[in-house]
Amino acid sequence: MRSSAILFTTTIASVLLVFAATAALGEPPGAASSGQEVADWFATQGGNARTYAWLVALFVPFFATFVALVRSRLPAPHRDVFLIGAVALVAETAVSS
Repeated sequence: MRSSAILFTTTIASVLLVFAATAALGEPPGAASSGQEVADWFATQGGNARTYAWLVALFVPFFATFVALVRSRLPAPHRDVFLIGAVALVAETAVSS
């Protein structure tokens, strides 16, 4: 398989998985929510939270492949900035999961 086809496939898969994860999670409690409201949300939406976490876990390998392919095509200073941003995105997504 050509790298352009792999890049296209991983891009589409990454976007679809992020949208599916966001749709599965729904509207989580806000930062101002009380502990009881958060506990109630998890009691009623726990399955959705697990689905979100699984979809994010599936997203990471596709996104890592996308990042590796794009990074290899960028010039020297830009590829490092792109990699730092990609790592930050994955770390933020892992923390939010």
